[in-house]
Amino acid sequence: MAVEEHNFIYKVYFKGIKKHDHDLINLTFLNDASEVFLENFPNFLLLINEKSRKKLAHSFSNIQEIIPMGNASKVDITQFIAVLYTEKNLDGQNLKQGILIGKIKDGRYKLLGAWPRIVQENKIREKTDYKLKLQEIIEKESNFTDILIIM
Repeated sequence: MAVEEHNFIYKVYFKGIKKHDHDLINLTFLNDASEVFLENFPNFLLLINEKSRKKLAHSFSNIQEIIPMGNASKVDITQFIAVLYTEKNLDGQNLKQGILIGKIKDGRYKLLGAWPRIVQENKIREKTDYKLKLQEIIEKESNFTDILIIM
């Protein structure tokens, strides 16, 4: 994977679970130059909160640090939210995936990147697919496990 292919790269470091845990877990979220705003994201958070009460999803705060790379910036972002999940595909495999979302100063939510880089027919997944993916997580819960909302 060539870094030059992506204009926006966010390296996200998560705190360890235990106090004495010194190893930081990190994921790299990649995006091209397109901007996608997630108008329904506040509604997604309300609905995922209901799933949290039923123990179908988990939400917690453990983002330690975010390092922007390439053309990425943290300047206009007031909050970072990582949505991590495992999706069952048609072959019965479990695929771990994630979406990094930023709340910007004007209150809108914006897709910052995806993990891992998903290639389908040599094309990065269309950004509109992530809007649909958030909807699927809510509506088709049997296709998803290990749903984590991390702030």
